[in-house]
Amino acid sequence: MKFEKNVVLIDDRKTYYWQKGNVKNPVVVFLHGFPGNHAGLFPLARGFGENHRLVIPDMPACGETEALAQNHILENYAGWLADFLDELKLGKVILVGHSFGARTALVFAQKYPQKLEKLVLMTPVLKVDGLIARIASLKGTIAKFLPVALQKPWLSNPLYQKAVHVII
Repeated sequence: MKFEKNVVLIDDRKTYYWQKGNVKNPVVVFLHGFPGNHAGLFPLARGFGENHRLVIPDMPACGETEALAQNHILENYAGWLADFLDELKLGKVILVGHSFGARTALVFAQKYPQKLEKLVLMTPVLKVDGLIARIASLKGTIAKFLPVALQKPWLSNPLYQKAVHVII
């Protein structure tokens, strides 16, 4: 079975997500790292087989999903995720977060424990340490001060993404 592309409105902004599997199966939601999008999690998700419903959104200001209406901080990403789960009527989920997605998942777990069946964290970035990490962190800090319309172009700059992938 192939992943199907879908879109929902969260706070009047488009959130794109990909899913496959039977709606009656336990739900696994995957959150990608930054910069990134849903595509990087397809190989991992495919390993879950046919016994789960798999859902992979592009997080706000990443991939095809529009930016948040509020500041791009972890608490707002967690709120977006809660709204996303509610919109899809998913109930309790197994949440798998990678890198920045893991940080979002941690905040989500603290704020919305009733929505979690299980929490899986892969390479959570918890501390900004070293020159490269500080440069990456600075980019996010600058984005907070930009008008919302400029945040996504700033954060998804192809040259920056290519440089990050080469360095990391």
